[in-house]
Amino acid sequence: MSAITPLSVVNACLKSMGETPLNALDPDHPYVQTALNVLADSNTLEQQVGWWFNTDYVDLAPDPHTGFVYVPADALNLECDNTLLTQRGNRLWDRAEQTFAISQSVTGKLTREIPFNDLPKNVQQMVSLRTQLDFQNSYDADDSKYKKLYAAYNQAYARVRRVHILNQRINMFHSPSAARALAAVRPVMQPGRALYPHRIR
Repeated sequence: MSAITPLSVVNACLKSMGETPLNALDPDHPYVQTALNVLADSNTLEQQVGWWFNTDYVDLAPDPHTGFVYVPADALNLECDNTLLTQRGNRLWDRAEQTFAISQSVTGKLTREIPFNDLPKNVQQMVSLRTQLDFQNSYDADDSKYKKLYAAYNQAYARVRRVHILNQRINMFHSPSAARALAAVRPVMQPGRALYPHRIR
């Protein structure tokens, strides 16, 4: 499989419109910036669920001068072990003490947004197909093209989910709760929306 790059994703979007592929990203092309915007949105949406490759278990230290605990700029979600802490802006807020001055280290599960070029290749393919799907729906809305892309996206999503399960060591035969969660997880169901009723742990 050839490299999957922002240019190849844009060209796939252009191909779905019957447009000539580009040798480089041309900011003056009427569809290029839109395709790149859809790619950025798709990359964020697909990573928000929290996969094996973008989930870290972190220990965040407070600022020595203010006591504030800052959330990393690439954070999509932070689940603190202390459930009284919540994110407000780029800082953590103590709901019990009503303050940003936490003054102690905070541990938790951090879901990061990984740049598209740094994603595993199977995830790049899934994000690419999601981009093409949303782009096609926004511009052409051809039913047969949409269904074809939707089927390809579902297959790519299923492959990524299988790898996630292997990496998370989820055994459906020994974990009924994991089986229920996996059964409930679905890929994108409507244009522009990804429905994930349960997060795979």
